Amino acid sequence: MAPLAADHFSDLVKKMFPQCTVAKEFACKRMKTTMVIKDTLAPHYTLPVIEAMRNGPFTIMIDESNDKNTEKRLVILARLFDGKMSKTRFLDMPIPASGKATDLFAEIDSFMK
Repeated sequence: MAPLAADHFSDLVKKMFPQCTVAKEFACKRMKTTMVIKDTLAPHYTLPVIEAMRNGPFTIMIDESNDKNTEKRLVILARLFDGKMSKTRFLDMPIPASGKATDLFAEIDSFMK
């Protein structure tokens, strides 16, 4: 869920379920949503990919957003090979300092360490 949408989700839950006491007390806005995603969900999905990268062949793929109105995002993907087929898995989506090659490399290097 995008951080901006998360800011409104708690209010939406309360309006959707007005008689529910759990919904009335529900509070999960931008900060809590970000922490749940980064600290709880992301490791659950990322660690198996990193382990597969340690134990077998892989390639790294990147793509940078080029929207001029927002901050740049760098998507880092891994393509894993098991001998018969390949799978592409999401690794990270950092915000580089700029779209320059040196800044993109710094983000990839930081993630790989």
